[in-house]
Amino acid sequence: MPFDVHLVAISWEFGTYSVSSQFTRPLDTQKLKQSGRLSDVSAIESPYRDLAAIPSRDQFPEFMPQQSSTATWFAGLTREVNFIVVHLAEWESGLGD
Repeated sequence: MPFDVHLVAISWEFGTYSVSSQFTRPLDTQKLKQSGRLSDVSAIESPYRDLAAIPSRDQFPEFMPQQSSTATWFAGLTREVNFIVVHLAEWESGLGD
């Protein structure tokens, strides 16, 4: 089944977390899967899988397609962003596997 890729840029300042930006756009999910960073965070009762990883700001570009809307989004993040939550959310396309 297909996955949507949700990106959430998180800042950590003065002991407080805040969401700086969130975005649903392309990412090199194969490279992310091969890195071993993804964890299964699926709800127990759900038939769909949710996977997540939290690369640091410095690590994130290795999973980002160059010359993409994701690269443009990343370039516009404030310097306060420390890490990015990557959430792969499986959904039903109706087309089969």
